Amino acid sequence: MSQRSETTPTVGVAERTPVVEQPRGGIRKILFATDLSACARQAFAPATSLARRCQAELHVFHAVVGYGQDAYDPLFSAPPSAETYGAAAAAAEERRGALARSSCAAGAKIVIAQRPAFRPAAAILEYAEREGIDLIVMGTHGRSGAGRLLLGSVAEEVMRQATCPVLVMRQLEDGKNRPVSLVRHVVVPVDFSLPAREALIAAGEIALRYRARVTLLHVIDERRWAEAYPE
Repeated sequence: MSQRSETTPTVGVAERTPVVEQPRGGIRKILFATDLSACARQAFAPATSLARRCQAELHVFHAVVGYGQDAYDPLFSAPPSAETYGAAAAAAEERRGALARSSCAAGAKIVIAQRPAFRPAAAILEYAEREGIDLIVMGTHGRSGAGRLLLGSVAEEVMRQATCPVLVMRQLEDGKNRPVSLVRHVVVPVDFSLPAREALIAAGEIALRYRARVTLLHVIDERRWAEAYPE
């Protein structure tokens, strides 16, 4: 038997440039879920680019939350009043409208929606299910450590529970927007499970629209699963 490293996983890579053709079904409705933060705005350009490429509706959705976001804030668990919700909704409507009128949104078919919510992730998931959304796009703050433990992650909850694919954009350190006008290479990690197969279908749809190259990546952790991969 050949000697292999005990610490470095084996990586299998397969590459293919897809044939460009009109996909069946495909992405017809995209949900851009935003909390109107700078982090969320960074995901807006990729969402609009995908919407134009797929000729899809882009639903710009905001869950209006009337309580504090900081776990140490006394208002964190206090039920918001009608006045609080009204003020938050009015401010959100103005900012969301400005986003939909921005240059990034040019050429995209925009649908505006917002709902009052105590748990933003639940509101996003409910809206996506009701509207038959094919892809959710959202930003994430990329919190770690205590911040993630206390506040959790809306993006992570959506990713774990959504019945459609979810595209998450991590916040860049410099805070600048990174427009995505052309996707050239899509990497799809696969473990041969059903969710991985569904992710591959979604990735293939995006690659077709951008004429991009697709790389399928499978990593074998031989320290744990060597017996599953005989020579």
